[in-house]
Amino acid sequence: MSVPSNLPGLRRGGLLHLPRRAGRASALLAAALLAAALLVAGCPDGGLTQVFPDIRIEAKALDFGTLPVLNVAEQTLSIENQGRARLALTSIRVEGADAAAFGVGSWPERLGPGDAAEVSLTFRPEEEREYFSTLIVESDDPDTPRIEIPVHGEGKTKAAIEVDPTFIHFGIVGEGTTAVESLIIRSVGTAPLIVEEVHFGEGTPPQFEPVGSWSSGTLEPGEEIPLSVAFKPVAGQEQLTGSIVIVSTDPERREVTVDLESEINRAPIADCGPQMEIESAPGDVVHLDGSASDDPDGHLPLSFAWRILERPIDSNTELSGADTATPSLELDVPGTWEVALTVADALGVESIEPCKVKVRAVPAEKLYVELVWDHPITDLDLHFLAPGGMLNSGLDCYWGNPNPDFGTLGFSGDDPALNRDDLAGFGPEIVTYPDPPAGTYRVVVDYAKANGAADPVTEATVRIYQFGVIVAEYRRVLDAPKTLWNVAAIDWPGGDVSTVDTVVTY
Repeated sequence: MSVPSNLPGLRRGGLLHLPRRAGRASALLAAALLAAALLVAGCPDGGLTQVFPDIRIEAKALDFGTLPVLNVAEQTLSIENQGRARLALTSIRVEGADAAAFGVGSWPERLGPGDAAEVSLTFRPEEEREYFSTLIVESDDPDTPRIEIPVHGEGKTKAAIEVDPTFIHFGIVGEGTTAVESLIIRSVGTAPLIVEEVHFGEGTPPQFEPVGSWSSGTLEPGEEIPLSVAFKPVAGQEQLTGSIVIVSTDPERREVTVDLESEINRAPIADCGPQMEIESAPGDVVHLDGSASDDPDGHLPLSFAWRILERPIDSNTELSGADTATPSLELDVPGTWEVALTVADALGVESIEPCKVKVRAVPAEKLYVELVWDHPITDLDLHFLAPGGMLNSGLDCYWGNPNPDFGTLGFSGDDPALNRDDLAGFGPEIVTYPDPPAGTYRVVVDYAKANGAADPVTEATVRIYQFGVIVAEYRRVLDAPKTLWNVAAIDWPGGDVSTVDTVVTY
């Protein structure tokens, strides 16, 4: 590029020349002249020319063809700047009576020399007919500042939706339970049905929940999909309503609403009575009472289901009358039971939370000895010997002498008793002693009979309680009958328990 030499402030050769002492005004003038010179370029014949942007769009018309109603088609428009100056795109829009059916994506505000851009255009017919409009592209190209391109598309065929049912009644649903119902979405039009969205209507309570995925999708004509919804009632409500909204490309029914309704059967309330803890003695029978249980909706009669949640490790007792309001429990060993009651109303809805009762069997006697074993057939016998007593004698409390006279002759208040004798399997066998006289007592176990057991090996357990508290526990594996296990010695009134734990056969 050449710069005229006759411009003020320029010397020959196009170089800027300022006097050494030129003022600020002269410097600004020279800068302005230089900027003006840079906007022009020298022509081969020595003349000057200004550079401009040059917009080029190859498409002379845009035709989207035919499209199902409410479906979307997309095309791209290529815009190129073939000029030597930057191109500014000031507006790209659609005008005309059907302009609403066409859409224009984003576009760059400027294109540099040689640059190009792709602009997205969409067509979405609202009904079955032809659509005509004009795409307007405006820029700062001085030759073609406005380009008009005809656009055309046709809505042909349309989707139609069928939903069955449009009202779902869950019926009476029990509190704490879940009910599930389903509906069908079916495509019955001449074009594919696009299910754009499925959601709960405004104000639908959270007790209504979707089952599985409620995602969008496309159904070809004749296709259908199931949709399931669950209802999970909670306490304190009697009736709830809601809705499901289905949005699709059916132009006649853009939204279909399915109404939801359910009645709630409130759960009955289990009531174990005022005594949440009961204490009694081993061997006693405890009576429980759930007759105060009730149903808030009056769905009577109630059904009862008692069950043992926890029990002493060696207890084999079961509830008697567990399906009644007032069952009983025999306390076969010392320890603690936890019993729970669940009730159900006449429609079968169960109580949400069971009521619970703790039952403790605490020996009332000063001395209490218990024998249990793990074999269902074999027979073991408990022997409790007075000071100086011999096995199977008058000073031995056992099955053959269950009420011996150990203390003052003729006075039963200082005598032990064999309260329970089990002839086969598990036990327990129990000796109770309300008020033992002073002396040293011995505890012996006799493996009496195998009762035909193929494998007679049996593990025996002896527990010794004093004043209701367990003070010693012994375990021993006995291989065969005619075996004596000398377990321990008890010194009274001190209560010291000395371990013997020896076995002899006879």
